[in-house]
Amino acid sequence: MRTFTLIASLASLPITSAFQASTPSIRLLPCQSQRSINTQYTLKSKTTLYQSEIQEQEDDELVEFFISQEQIGVLRKEANKRDRVKKLQKHFLPQEESMELSQQSMDEISALFEKSELIEVRGVSKGRKKGLFDTANAMAESLEEEIGKPVVVVDIKGFAVKMYCPWLDGEDFDTSKRIKLFTSYKPGQWTRKPKGIRNEYGQIVLDENGKSIKVIPDE
Repeated sequence: MRTFTLIASLASLPITSAFQASTPSIRLLPCQSQRSINTQYTLKSKTTLYQSEIQEQEDDELVEFFISQEQIGVLRKEANKRDRVKKLQKHFLPQEESMELSQQSMDEISALFEKSELIEVRGVSKGRKKGLFDTANAMAESLEEEIGKPVVVVDIKGFAVKMYCPWLDGEDFDTSKRIKLFTSYKPGQWTRKPKGIRNEYGQIVLDENGKSIKVIPDE
């Protein structure tokens, strides 16, 4: 941004006194003077327009929601502590929803996130442990779409998946129960996670290396 500001400043400066002193006999014709003014004005206008476009791009730029490994560790400890004292909110999936959440389950899990930033979903990918990681993240992505806020997989043990969804300032939650994590997240400014492609049977499509094929979903 400083580069364009400098160009705009230079374009607005008059001809320097050194140049005038070395060429005292040269006088610009009226049409030349007007052309010079027009050139300066056009340059400044283009620079201002470009700066405006850059600013709009910066304002519209999405910020990726990022949690470090240290923060993941904090969330795991907090989830385990709540689990020990039976204060961890849990949702138990029926067998038929082991691979994909129904709308009812998404509504129930969303309601749990209103009670706590940390929850546990049990019965994920039951009977298919090989695809547990992809299924857990696919469920987090579906919840993310439903809730409109980031949902992060914190821990996976057996067929139980612990997830985190941040509470925000101004929301109608008990802020004294909010977990203190410093992130770059701002409402409405985060990139959507790549989502696993599913076939007509609802199964995640894998590439030749056995990894799920993902695309970033449209708005």
